Amino acid sequence: MEETKKITRTDFFKAIGYEPHEGQKAVHESGARYRIVTCGRRGGKSEMLAAEAAFRLLAGQRILVLSAYKAVRERLIERVAECLDKAGSLMERRVSVRYLIERGAALDAGFPDASLSGSKGYDLVISKEISQIKDNPAPVIVALVAEREGIWLEAGTARIDPPKWYREIVEKAITSRGKWAYFSWASDLNPSLPEEFTKDMREAMLGDIARAELSGEIVTTQSKSQD
Repeated sequence: MEETKKITRTDFFKAIGYEPHEGQKAVHESGARYRIVTCGRRGGKSEMLAAEAAFRLLAGQRILVLSAYKAVRERLIERVAECLDKAGSLMERRVSVRYLIERGAALDAGFPDASLSGSKGYDLVISKEISQIKDNPAPVIVALVAEREGIWLEAGTARIDPPKWYREIVEKAITSRGKWAYFSWASDLNPSLPEEFTKDMREAMLGDIARAELSGEIVTTQSKSQD
């Protein structure tokens, strides 16, 4: 198990009040370098990404937050900060930015495109909802973690007809062994999700949309010739 000084991931998660459900736990414990997650809406993506990033920051790692949307990146960074605030009791001190910098940690954010190519690399790249991007950012992201033999952790809500490049990396993560791993779960695997949520979603959305965004399964309605 990875450790931050004397702090294990289990102790850290407990200190911040995060109890990973079965799907989240499998992602945290995976040994794969490239971890692709599709799950139902409100399935615990942000919670999982923020907790993993915060734990690794305490270990002095370099973290990069990516998303197609600035608001999503900013909210993820806020959630990482919230995790670190909660970890103060475990550290017996307030976790300050200065403390993290002294340990060599870095928390950056950006849009996943070629403009990031000149960076020094990262120990962990977390991305959210990059299936919303038309052009394939995967080669850039893989290069960002290559130098430091880091990890890419992507999590997004399952969609109808995501871009071809995204379907291809999901297929690679499903069929490959070792470096790549794929994880998927439905919204209701999250124990903190209100029971009314899935019912309201099904009533508010049409069949395929509800199927994808609740089950965590990518739904493809297009033929290959339409890609």
